Amino acid sequence: SQLQVHIYPNPSQSSNAVNVQANSPIQHISIMDVSGRLVWEISPENKNELAQIPETTLSNAGIYFIEITTALGKSSQKLSVQF
Repeated sequence: SQLQVHIYPNPSQSSNAVNVQANSPIQHISIMDVSGRLVWEISPENKNELAQIPETTLSNAGIYFIEITTALGKSSQKLSVQF
């Protein structure tokens, strides 16, 4: 089956954690800012289909690109963070 990823809330407030939900256990998440700089990454130990990005990770307003890796492949999603 095909990888489906849902990131919410999007747009997000800088004071909120962001949830990442996939239809396959999440193996890795990386977040880049618009300049391509790696902001945060994690390989969750429990490999659930739901992961959370802490609000402290996205403390600056702007556009971020979130790459999610699962057994079904990779997905890149755009996330807007506002104050």
